[in-house]
Amino acid sequence: MRPCYVTPVASREDRASLYDAVLSPSFGPEELPPREQFLAWTARDDLEVLLATDPETGETLGCAVVALRQGAPEVALLAWLAVRPGLRGTGTGGALLDAAIDLARDAGAHLLLAEVEDPRKHPASDDHGNPWRRLGFYARNDLALLDLPYFLPPMAPGQERVPDMLMLASVLHDGADSPEVLRPALVAFLRAFVPRLDGDDPDHDALLAAADEVTAEPLADVLERAGR
Repeated sequence: MRPCYVTPVASREDRASLYDAVLSPSFGPEELPPREQFLAWTARDDLEVLLATDPETGETLGCAVVALRQGAPEVALLAWLAVRPGLRGTGTGGALLDAAIDLARDAGAHLLLAEVEDPRKHPASDDHGNPWRRLGFYARNDLALLDLPYFLPPMAPGQERVPDMLMLASVLHDGADSPEVLRPALVAFLRAFVPRLDGDDPDHDALLAAADEVTAEPLADVLERAGR
């Protein structure tokens, strides 16, 4: 495993650098906003950016972006987590996830949500990685799968939603995955984070209806049943 040092970053220059070096090569435009929009968004007080570097050389290895107090004060979102192509599988992702969990818990969050592609619908690629491996990573870190027909909201005006996504959760507080706590928190998050289309929006209606009855199942159990 490669040693790494995870620290928060705030300067526009640092955020621009990690966008160019880590996020842009790791995500397609449907999952990442344009550069200037990203820089404006991550300047907000409820956004925290974490940078992983080599402790000896200072080389950028990866980054994570955590959105706090999303819809409900007890909900945080792991907006992005990425390791530079060619450096995946070195332990950097785990160090970033641990730091993101600690940050969210210290900020009072009971749940840290994460969005990932459904590997049955999204193929692997050299640039953007393997969705099955990504799920395995989150399973090893004890995240749960939320049974939702989730889609990614548009990242920029004129873009479409990204269908066939999965919603995961890291439970940061005892009882946060109980239905009486999880369901209202998740509904509040979705109402704030996922815009409803003008007029009829059956996909949005179905998402909120599912959230109102959602259950959390350990992702490791789901993958074991799938033979993964």
